[in-house]
Amino acid sequence: MIMVITIIFMCLNTFLPFPFSPVKAEASRYPFKLIITLEKTTYKLGEPVNVTWCLINIGDKNETLWMDEPVDDFVIRDKNLKRVYIDSSARGVFLVHFPFLTLQPSRNVTITASWYQIYDGSDYVREDLRFKRVPQGIYYMSGAFRTYIETPLIKIIIMEE
Repeated sequence: MIMVITIIFMCLNTFLPFPFSPVKAEASRYPFKLIITLEKTTYKLGEPVNVTWCLINIGDKNETLWMDEPVDDFVIRDKNLKRVYIDSSARGVFLVHFPFLTLQPSRNVTITASWYQIYDGSDYVREDLRFKRVPQGIYYMSGAFRTYIETPLIKIIIMEE
């Protein structure tokens, strides 16, 4: 009986995902594969949006990440696909070409980060909105690595309680 219920649950979850089902998006560009995972896609206004960012070396050689390379972990866009927030690794502030991490084949680096539903302070955001809380609505998140890998968008809904 338990097995039958489990199978029914799995089938329903395939067609009608429950809110607690993790959501993933991935993209590859040799020698890397990037995967982002969200716990869910509907959040209460002000609730942190937690994302797990995982970069995997899918190549057959060691790959070195460097301190001076700009790395964007994830990007948030509004319903019009205008950038609202970008989470960037602090590694990009170094001006010295210095090795940060070497990934062996099949190894990965995983980062867990959060978006606290605020606009970032960049020039991409209107000055009057910088560092303020975003309104409820539809947003899109993608994972990014350097400037050449970006995952497909994941739709996020932010709603009042």
